[in-house]
Amino acid sequence: MRRFLSVALALVMSLCVSVPAFAVDSSFAAVPAEGTVMPPTRLITKVLNQTNTADTARVTAQPENGSYLRFYYRNDTEYKCTVYLLKVDGSRQTVVGAMSVAGNSQGQGIFFSVNAGSGTYKIRVENTENGGLVNGLTSLAQYHSLLDMEASSAGAVSPDLSGMPDSQLAYMDVYTVSPEAQQAILNARAKIIYGNQAWTADGNASVVNLETGEVMRVPTFEELFPGWDLPKVEATNQIDAGYPPCSSGSASDIFNCNVKPQFFHNTESWGKVVTFNGTGGKVGTFANSGPVDARYNLSVTKNGEGIGWYPQMAVREGVQFDTSTYFAYTVYASASDENSADEWYRMIVTEDFQKYGF
Repeated sequence: MRRFLSVALALVMSLCVSVPAFAVDSSFAAVPAEGTVMPPTRLITKVLNQTNTADTARVTAQPENGSYLRFYYRNDTEYKCTVYLLKVDGSRQTVVGAMSVAGNSQGQGIFFSVNAGSGTYKIRVENTENGGLVNGLTSLAQYHSLLDMEASSAGAVSPDLSGMPDSQLAYMDVYTVSPEAQQAILNARAKIIYGNQAWTADGNASVVNLETGEVMRVPTFEELFPGWDLPKVEATNQIDAGYPPCSSGSASDIFNCNVKPQFFHNTESWGKVVTFNGTGGKVGTFANSGPVDARYNLSVTKNGEGIGWYPQMAVREGVQFDTSTYFAYTVYASASDENSADEWYRMIVTEDFQKYGF
């Protein structure tokens, strides 16, 4: 029970985060199957028997009955299912809890929010193994406190996240799960952070098309991923610099060389182009020449912390960003796809970006 209560305290102290539909928006924890019993006091008790996906009816919690919701599912099939607790607000449905339940087993999750008692909810069960039969008993109960819950629910909170897509897993509360689950959540976040959406840490960067002169604003990391931490970068691959040798360019050029970016299946692996000390001014980086129709990615770090990600760049598209004195900046590059890899690009990193059409 002590262990259960310590996890509960972590849930209570967690910050509530509002995110788009089908992302977790508050404190949630799944309880191991071996400590699971069906809640005796119920908002919902329903046997589900459908193909692929089954929903319960909507129910409205009552404020006087508490701020803890506990949902349960007994899986009567041999197929793994994912069970969602959905908060319903008009046409909007938000996942506030999700758990994976193996075939012929059971699971339960606990959701806490200071406003949980005034919400409308339903449970959705999806056959995520083969899209086939959903058959089992589901239940939802409301409590004033964790002490109201059965002692048999006591145990370490260690959610089973297997089978949950990255788009849902990434928005789980990383602070209320086991170290193994934390890593799974962080891995899912990395795939989204280093996906197809450009971002900048502080808003002081823009993408520039050197052919047209168009300057495109890049959204900030906080706008896209509120509450997430900026990624730490451990990429150590040095990109190939090849013949002909690097050009001296001008004194304002930090890097002016032919390079051969690689395509990496790991979202956090790139080739290092150059590391330099910031001067307090703006710096521009881009591929000045390269294969026709090629696409490449740029990443920028500051003292080892990611401050910008710019995917799917065309040749003669680049990035300009602010630098601060006494900080080390590193520019990384990678091919966006296999067809763009192992080809020569002329990469330039310069303080005199206007000379190149920025």
